[in-house]
Amino acid sequence: MRRFAHNLTELLLRDMTVPWLPMRLARTTHALVLALALAPATARAAEGDAKAHSAPDSGHESATFAAKKQPARSKAAPQRASTKKTRSTKPQQPPNPTVRRTTAGPGVTEPPEPDSPELQALRQAEKDLFGPDESVTATEGCPPELLPGSDGPVVLSSGLPPAKAAPRPEAPAPKLDFVSSLRMPDVPVKWSTRILQYLDFYKNDPRGRAIVAIWYRKSGRYEPMLRGVLRRHGLPEDLMWVAVVESGLRPTVYSPVGAAGLWQFMPESGRLYGLVVDRWVDERLDPVRSTHAAAMYLQDLHRRFGTWELALGSYNMGYGGMLASIRKYNTNDFWELSRHEAGIPWETTLYVPKILALAVVAKNPEVFGLATLTRDPPAEFDEVDVVPGVSLESVAKAAEVDVSDIEQLNPQLLASRVPPRAPSRAAAGFWTIRVPKGHAAKVDANLAKSRAAEPELVAYTVRHGESLADIASAHGTTTLELARHNALTSDEAVRPGFLLMVPPRRRPAPTTEKVVVAVPVDLGPPAGHDRRYYQAVPGDTLEGVAGALSVSADDLRRWNGLDPRARLHAGMTLMALVPSTQALPHVRTLTDDHVRLLVVGSDAFFDHHEGQKGRVRVVTVVRPGETWRTIGTRTGLSLGMLERINRRSRSTPLEAGERLVVYVPASQVASQPKPAAEEEDTGRAPLEPPAPEDLPSVSPEGAGNEEPQPQSAVPSK
Repeated sequence: MRRFAHNLTELLLRDMTVPWLPMRLARTTHALVLALALAPATARAAEGDAKAHSAPDSGHESATFAAKKQPARSKAAPQRASTKKTRSTKPQQPPNPTVRRTTAGPGVTEPPEPDSPELQALRQAEKDLFGPDESVTATEGCPPELLPGSDGPVVLSSGLPPAKAAPRPEAPAPKLDFVSSLRMPDVPVKWSTRILQYLDFYKNDPRGRAIVAIWYRKSGRYEPMLRGVLRRHGLPEDLMWVAVVESGLRPTVYSPVGAAGLWQFMPESGRLYGLVVDRWVDERLDPVRSTHAAAMYLQDLHRRFGTWELALGSYNMGYGGMLASIRKYNTNDFWELSRHEAGIPWETTLYVPKILALAVVAKNPEVFGLATLTRDPPAEFDEVDVVPGVSLESVAKAAEVDVSDIEQLNPQLLASRVPPRAPSRAAAGFWTIRVPKGHAAKVDANLAKSRAAEPELVAYTVRHGESLADIASAHGTTTLELARHNALTSDEAVRPGFLLMVPPRRRPAPTTEKVVVAVPVDLGPPAGHDRRYYQAVPGDTLEGVAGALSVSADDLRRWNGLDPRARLHAGMTLMALVPSTQALPHVRTLTDDHVRLLVVGSDAFFDHHEGQKGRVRVVTVVRPGETWRTIGTRTGLSLGMLERINRRSRSTPLEAGERLVVYVPASQVASQPKPAAEEEDTGRAPLEPPAPEDLPSVSPEGAGNEEPQPQSAVPSK
C-alpha cells in the first residue's frame, strides 16, 4: 500500500525527528519561548491581532456533558451558602492575555502522543499507508562511481547553481466513488490524497474499521460537551476530533513527557490558558475546563494562520515551527508545505488529514458501517458546591453512591479530596464538584452529617524549615496520618508553601530544653537586628534558606562558616542576623531564648559534647618513655581517636613533657580537684589535668574507644 510519494528518504524521515526535542522542551517553558520568539515584524503583527482580539464568552457551561441545565436547588444544608453556581466550568484562573495575543502571533509547542492502544494501532498502519516512496533515493541522479560504497569523502559539484527541482506530485489517490455523496463537516476540507487514503483505510481496511468503531463508540460520552464548548467559542464543532487523535478520548492519560488530559496540555501551557495545575488539582484532566482552554488555544492559532489546516498543524508541531516553515518555503499552503523536503514534521503531515478524515467519517456513519453501533451514553451529572477540604468519601456517603463514582466524575481532584482552600475566583468560597445525576439533593441534605463522622481537619501551609514530623508533632498526630489525609506518597517530601490538611493545632507541652547551636564565633547582633536560627530540613539549599530569611546567601555563608558548593543537611542549624522589624511568618525559626550558643572549640563546646558521652576533656603530660599506644591504653582511646583529637600522626615520636589532649571518663577524675586554667597559644584556657600518675589506667575497650585501630598502624617504638 506504499502508493504515496514523498521527497524524503527513509534516513531523512528518521532524522526529521531530531529537531522535535527543543519543541518538546519548549512546551514546559512556554512563556519564555513566547518572549524569545518575538521578532520586530511579528511583534507588530501581534499588536495588530491584539486590537482585533476579544475574550470568549465567560458564561457558565452546562451542568452535564449533554449540555442539560439543572434546576436551582434550595439551601438545605449549611455546607452551601447558595445554589447559584459559584464557579464557572471554564478554567478558574483567567488565561494570560499576553500569551493569547502572542499565540495569535509566534511561539513553539508540541503535544507529544499519548500511548493509546487505538493510536498505537493507527500509527502502525500508517507505516504501511504512508511509507516513503522506494523509487526516491538520496543518490538519485548521481554517477555510478559516486554511489555509496566508494572509499573516502566525495564532493559532487559542476560549479553551477543547482537547478530548481519541481515538486514531486503525490501518488494517485484511491478511487472512492462514494466521496462525492458524503456529507461534509463544519471544518473546511480540501481534498488531498492523504485524506482520501485515510477514508479508504477507515472504510475498507479491517484495522481502520476497528479503530474508528472504538473511537466513534467512545465519543458518545463526550460529544455533547465537546460540541457545546466549541460552539460557545464560535468554533467548528467538528474540531472535537482533535481530542480523539490527541488522547483517544481518555481524560486521565499522561504522556511520558508530562502532557495530560483529553487535549494533552503540558503543565505550563495549561496554566497559561487558565488551568489550575498543582498537587491537589490538575484541571488538564477535567474534560470541561480543559476543553475551554483548548478552544481558546485553537481560536488563537486560527486567528494567527487563517486556515484550519495550518492551525491544526501548529497545534501538533508548534506554531513557531510552522511560521519558520512558512517563511522558509514562502508559502502558506499546508498541503504544499507537507510535500516539501523538511517542510514540516512527518507526523504533522499525517496529523491534519487524520483529523479531517475522522470528521468526515463521523458525519457519514452509515457509509462507514457505524450506523448500527451503540455509542456510550453521554455523561450526565449534577453539580454541588462544597466547602474546601471535603473528602470525596464524605461526598459519596452523603450522595449514597460509591466513592469511585465521584472520583470518575472529578478526575481533576488528585487527592480524592477538595483542595484545602477555595478557588481564587470563587466569591462565595466554595468548590463546585460533580455527583451522579439526581443525587445533588442527597448531598445537600446529608453532607454535614457525613463530615461530622470524619476527623476534624484544617488547612495548614508548610513553612520553610518544617518537616512532616515537625508538623505531625505540633498537631498531635503521626506522619502516617498526615500522609493518609493528604495523599502523600512514601517518597514525597513536603515543601515550603504546600497546603496540607491537619488536625487543629494542639498546645505543645512546655519544654525548658534548649537547642544547642555551634557557631564559628559569637556574633553579637548589630543595633536594630536580632539573631534568628533556622534548622535545616532535607532538600534545603543555601540560596533557598537565604531567600526565606531575606538575607544574602554570601552573608549566611560567612556567618556560619559554610562551603557554598556543599549541600545543607538535616540537623544543621544556621544563624542569621535579621532586622528586628522583619517578620518571618512563613519560616520556622528560633530566637536566642530557645537556643544555647556554643562557640566551636571553646571549653563549653567540649564540656557539652563530651559530657553527653560521660567524658571530660583534659590535657595530659607525656611521661618519659610513653608512646601513643601506652597513652591510648592508659586513657582508653584508640590510636585513631588520639590522632583525630590532636591533629597529628601516630608515626611522629612523642617527647617527654609534651601535652596531649585526651577524653577520659568523668567518673575517673571526679575526685580530682580542678586546677586553675592556664592560657595556651590558642588563646583558649583549657583544663589543667591532674598529675599523670594520678590518672587511673583504663582498658582499651573502655569508653572513648570510638574508632578501631587501623590495620596499617605504625607500631610504637
